[in-house]
Amino acid sequence: MANASMMPASILLAPNLSPAAKIIWACHRPEESSAPSTNTLVGRSSLTPATVRRALAELSGGDWLASRSQISGNAVQPHVTMPIGLLADTDLDLQAKLLYGAARKLALTGWLDLSQENRASPIEFTLGDPVAERWGIMIAQMGERLHGL
Repeated sequence: MANASMMPASILLAPNLSPAAKIIWACHRPEESSAPSTNTLVGRSSLTPATVRRALAELSGGDWLASRSQISGNAVQPHVTMPIGLLADTDLDLQAKLLYGAARKLALTGWLDLSQENRASPIEFTLGDPVAERWGIMIAQMGERLHGL
């Protein structure tokens, strides 16, 4: 998908990666045959060259970049889609960009319900609890079985 980057939840939630490293990871494109230059990553991320270099060093140290195509190509691994425009938006700080990814992940796993009537209407958020929902379903099924005895 040319307009978005697929970021695995494992990267988004990695406690040992800085927000800048996560954004730079998302700015790499798996279809590229070689690693993008620092200047290219500056343009894609709106980070300073020094921050991009630190993030690249951090990612290289943990072998995160070497496994990028392998991780991003794994359709089974939970992931979120980060729009390329979001990554390059200079009006947003790193935490806001990552919050978008976290909100998407929460929505995908049932912890957050996002609804919008149409593109012009506001987005409504409802907090969910998929664990409690699963327990409720299991309890209801057990009740039905007990009543059938």
